[in-house]
Amino acid sequence: MKKSKLIRIVLLSCSPLCLAAAIILFAEGDIASGVCGLALAAVLIFFGLRKKKTPPAMKPESSPLSNSAPVAPPEPARPNIPAATIAPPAPKQPEAPPAATPAVPVLPAVSGYELKYKYSEVNIAGSAHYECDGLSIGKMIDFVPEPDNEHDPKAVAIFYDGIKRGYLPANQLQAMYHDFRARGGDAIGIITRLGSGSLQMLLGFYVKTKKPATEGKTLLQDNKKAKVFRLSGRVSDDMLSSLSIYEKGDGVEYEFDYTKGKYLATIGGDIGYFPKSAEALLEAGAKAFIDRIDYDSEKDKYTVYVALFPTEG
Repeated sequence: MKKSKLIRIVLLSCSPLCLAAAIILFAEGDIASGVCGLALAAVLIFFGLRKKKTPPAMKPESSPLSNSAPVAPPEPARPNIPAATIAPPAPKQPEAPPAATPAVPVLPAVSGYELKYKYSEVNIAGSAHYECDGLSIGKMIDFVPEPDNEHDPKAVAIFYDGIKRGYLPANQLQAMYHDFRARGGDAIGIITRLGSGSLQMLLGFYVKTKKPATEGKTLLQDNKKAKVFRLSGRVSDDMLSSLSIYEKGDGVEYEFDYTKGKYLATIGGDIGYFPKSAEALLEAGAKAFIDRIDYDSEKDKYTVYVALFPTEG
């Protein structure tokens, strides 16, 4: 109920009381008080019956945009601060990476050699007859030829940590191994699968990287003045493992060995003595280069031939 309506009801309820009091006063002869009672009753009735006028509701003015499509908000004011001076928002924190998966074995890069052929999922022959304890994926194995093998003189055993694990398959891969080794190349094997009788490897065959033409190689190709000499004496033990990496045209140094009375040839280590017939050229300061290196597998012996070029003048 509204407050104004409640007030009108109260005023109208009080007006009969005032009217009755005025009549009683007139009856008693109190004319002045009776008049006041009538006036008060009239005032109460007037205000109780009076209604407050409300102004007419304002009709909203029609807008020219009221029937049109919504208007996009205005673009913000162009900032005066160059964008370059505003610090970028903090970068979003990267999500946690997924659980790492085992790395796939790959063949390594070898200085001085290049990978020529690669074979994956190569079965290691006979692995069921040998233990595989200590092996794990990614381990590099060793190849050990067995020329005294009564079943196959060309057999190549596979070792890891000094323990035989099986053999290189007796097929084209076995032939390639011997061929690459004879030409100064090599093979590398990496375990890719484990299991009794199911060992597998990644196998790569490497060849020597071709060197750019050297002075010695150029002279050997274009100069007919070279004289080739066979060195004598056994190659020093520290050179046996690395002599195969040298090739035709590589430079050779020499010095006179007073204990032997001969000129000693060196190329990172002692490789033999020159014959007496080469002394005149050596004393004249001839240039020396590798002509060829022969290897006798039966005697396990290297024989080195050196070309000498007389100095001009």
